[in-house]
Amino acid sequence: MTMYLSPLVDVNEIDLTTTIPAVATSIGVLVIRNSWKGPEAKVQLINDIDELTEVFGVPMDDSYEDIMAGAGFLQYGNNLYCTRVLAPSATFAGAYGTVVSGGTFTPYVSGNAYQLSDLDSQDPDEFGNEETTFDVGRPENGSEMAFIAQSRGEWGDYVQIAIIGRDTYNGIRQGTLAATLGISASLYDDVDQAVDTAFSDNKQFLIVVKAAKQQNITKNPIPYEVVEAHLVSSDPTAVNDTGANIFVENWINDNSRYIRVATTAAFKNKSYKNKYQTTYTNLGGGVRNQGDSIADGDIIAAYELYADPEFIRVL
Repeated sequence: MTMYLSPLVDVNEIDLTTTIPAVATSIGVLVIRNSWKGPEAKVQLINDIDELTEVFGVPMDDSYEDIMAGAGFLQYGNNLYCTRVLAPSATFAGAYGTVVSGGTFTPYVSGNAYQLSDLDSQDPDEFGNEETTFDVGRPENGSEMAFIAQSRGEWGDYVQIAIIGRDTYNGIRQGTLAATLGISASLYDDVDQAVDTAFSDNKQFLIVVKAAKQQNITKNPIPYEVVEAHLVSSDPTAVNDTGANIFVENWINDNSRYIRVATTAAFKNKSYKNKYQTTYTNLGGGVRNQGDSIADGDIIAAYELYADPEFIRVL
């Protein structure tokens, strides 16, 4: 037996060209229950933890387990498919009304706000195509516009909207005082500082969207910031400089990350030149449940979206 009088470092050279490196190729699927926000009944690919919290919100007391499980997976992988599930009674925050020269919209309350089951399509992106919107018995009956938040729950209660037409926008650009224009100082300043656009006809109008971040909703006052501004039209055939259709239903429901809209026949092709709202309207009525629990069948249905492995690979 060989004996050494001092410590020995034994060096071996290994040819690593014949090994296969480990890479993060795992694909995960997660149903997220009761999250602050996020799409339902849809496949959502998440690539990192920041994207996870951006889409579904930060963990809360009744949703931290699923969010934290997703975050744990994303520590080592970058392909996590997620679908949000809420209780059947959860509602979309929203507001409705007819834009006139002055005034605001009326927020929904949880008792009359839209649930997912109220939508024939089961998809808020199709809100403009729903046949029952504005029906007799609905609170928006008699109004020309109805808005809902992009996803269900209290998240939508911290979204604000305001509409201004061409005359008011031009007045702001020309430096006319907010009091003279009849709008709030906050709406005036937001448009003045955050919006730069050009109206091409009197059927166009501006929708300004503000929102509060989840971590700020307990502050007093709650700080809101402009997150979107859309130049849209009441004309179903209107297009912008790039050729994209800017009819309000088409543009908002395809492009906004915060709101969806439906309109009536009476709304179409109206002039909005001298119409405006005095200030923002908070969407209202959004809750994640009204005392009921998430149905097992809804969780199963969410996982069944991923039943075909080829579908996930293609995505």
